[in-house]
Amino acid sequence: MAARPEPFAPPPRSSAMGCSGSRSDLVKPQDLLTEASEARTEERSPLKPLASASASAEPAEPALPGEAEPIIELVKETKEDDEAKEVTEAATMETVAKEDQEDPTAQTAPEPLEEVEAEPEVTEVKCEEPELSWFDSATAGDLRNLSLHVTLATNNGSATSLLDSTSGDERSTALHLSAQQGHVEACRWLLAARAEAQAITRKKATALHLAAQEGHLEVLQLLLEPQHPELLDLNRDAWPTALAVDLWRCSPLHRAAERGRSEVACYLLTKKADPQKADREGNSPLHFACASGCAPLVAELLKRKVPLDFANNDGYSPLDLCVRKKQPEVGDQLVAAGAKMVKDVKKTPPSMLVAAASGLPFYCSYIFKSDERVLKKELLTLDSAGRSPLLLAIQLGHQAVVERLLDHPLCTEDLQKVVASCGLAPLHQAAQAGRMEILQMLLRRKAQVDQVDASGSTALFHAAEAQQLEMLQYLLSQGLRPEQCNDSEKTALHAAAQQGTLEACRALLAAATSEVLIKSQDWEGATAVHLGIKGGHAEVCRFLMEARADPQEALDFGVTPLQLAAEGHQEVLRLLLSDLAGDGEALRRALAGRQGDGRGAWLVACSNGQLLCARELRDAAEAQGIDLSKEEDRTKRKAMTLAALGGHLEMCKWLLETGSDVKERDSCQWTPLHAASAEGHTEVVEWLLKQGADVSAVDEDGHTAHHLARRRGCAAVEEEMQEVELDGLKE
Repeated sequence: MAARPEPFAPPPRSSAMGCSGSRSDLVKPQDLLTEASEARTEERSPLKPLASASASAEPAEPALPGEAEPIIELVKETKEDDEAKEVTEAATMETVAKEDQEDPTAQTAPEPLEEVEAEPEVTEVKCEEPELSWFDSATAGDLRNLSLHVTLATNNGSATSLLDSTSGDERSTALHLSAQQGHVEACRWLLAARAEAQAITRKKATALHLAAQEGHLEVLQLLLEPQHPELLDLNRDAWPTALAVDLWRCSPLHRAAERGRSEVACYLLTKKADPQKADREGNSPLHFACASGCAPLVAELLKRKVPLDFANNDGYSPLDLCVRKKQPEVGDQLVAAGAKMVKDVKKTPPSMLVAAASGLPFYCSYIFKSDERVLKKELLTLDSAGRSPLLLAIQLGHQAVVERLLDHPLCTEDLQKVVASCGLAPLHQAAQAGRMEILQMLLRRKAQVDQVDASGSTALFHAAEAQQLEMLQYLLSQGLRPEQCNDSEKTALHAAAQQGTLEACRALLAAATSEVLIKSQDWEGATAVHLGIKGGHAEVCRFLMEARADPQEALDFGVTPLQLAAEGHQEVLRLLLSDLAGDGEALRRALAGRQGDGRGAWLVACSNGQLLCARELRDAAEAQGIDLSKEEDRTKRKAMTLAALGGHLEMCKWLLETGSDVKERDSCQWTPLHAASAEGHTEVVEWLLKQGADVSAVDEDGHTAHHLARRRGCAAVEEEMQEVELDGLKE
């Protein structure tokens, strides 16, 4: 005989997941989803035997299969029974009243309370609230918060809708978010909770796409290898497939190749991913692998004999993409496999200059496969600066391209060849660009270290001129002599001083074997210190002067160092004047030096508007009793006229303060007003007129300043002159 089912009792508090009592560890999602069904029990039958039935009577046995159910008869109360009950109750009341009269002090016994069955104590259970939202928990891979969300949803009967809910514009589910972040345990937990593995985002990407794109191999293995049958109902065929495509018809293999996830992509290939499938733009996995430079994946695809010259919708083959994206390693693999370029090859054939400029050695190897006649033409092609592909690669520092070019027999002869257009050999180009590794490689390939270029300069001169100190020191260690001159009779010290490279000057003088280097003159008679003065490099000049260089030695054509410094190099000028301090005759000779136009240092400073230099020269001259106010050039022009001619207003004001005359004339009878008007210097003209310049003065041709302004088309000056003339007529 089967026993009756036990009555329903609520589960203990400790078994409630996520509640405020003592909590056990995380339970399986299956238990959470079936908790409600396990809690339901059968209700007890409302039919009970009456109390008047025999106490010893046993409960009726359940009917056997095929037998009729036993009928339980209920005993009904009759009218006679009701009357007898009323008589009994009345007699009882009379007896109680008599007892109260006999013993009035006796207290009335309280009526017995009806015995009520005690109800079990019910404790209110408060469920713990999750700290993160459902989607934030999935993104963070937080299993605890995911469990709390599922617990609350299960109690509300909305667990399925929670698992299938999406977030944001992308419409990503929790499984998408966890897979994208690589949270393997969170993905496993969601799959066990019956999350839809084939769910897609707004762009039709599955969790497999996102995991492949981010390179999460363990997540892919979880999604593609059903090692745990309890995770999903396999009869539903719900396992993701490596052939699924998104909105752009990209499979997970495309996405992995696009990001260069070689390990993930190779794993997908083992899971029957299609290596030849093209996306909506016509790109195969090989296109993506070449664009991302994923060499291991390219090697794997080449093993599978995928098409090499398949062009996408834009006409690019995988090799074209290697050139466009500058992927040298992948390009070498494709060229070795026989791949070809197909993008506009008829309009723009492959160019060796492009290969050298882009730094792609495989591009050179691809052109080497061309006809020998075409190859020679490519090697002789020059760019706009007159550089061959080899020189261009050296200048840009593409050592791999240089090595690839020199490995070819037709390029070996270019090692010692001087390119006529730019006049440089490969060694000079490397020294000039500071490409130490390339220069050392050229020397290992038997390049001559003392080779000269078209101007007779060695690599040492080019290193000094380009301020390549490390290169200069290395070439000195290779035996190059700093005293060697080029066709302009300049040494490397000239180049270093002209550029103001102090350390290079020190290195060259330290390597020199005699004092010839410090006194060496170029074809204009300039020594290294003269070029330092002309460049305004005070520190270099001071160093060379300490090395016994003569800064006061005149150059050819009567140019003095003081004139070079007066062009605007105040610090150098001060250095030269300090060297001449106390020697009035030497200062007079230095100031009297003449250029081709006959201007000394004083007039050079005034004509260039170098006010500070002019102050230094005047102070030094006054200290030696030299009058500079009468200095004039070959056309008899003095300082005021030259300053006005150049439009230097501040210089004109200072000269007026020092005694110059605004009415002075040159050999053509020009005044400063003529000079300023002829050049259209309106501010200087206005200032001269305010200082009393004669507007009616004429030159030897009978022209006034107004005439000169009109001839030159200086409208502003002409207008100013007209106003002055009208004012004069009114007066």
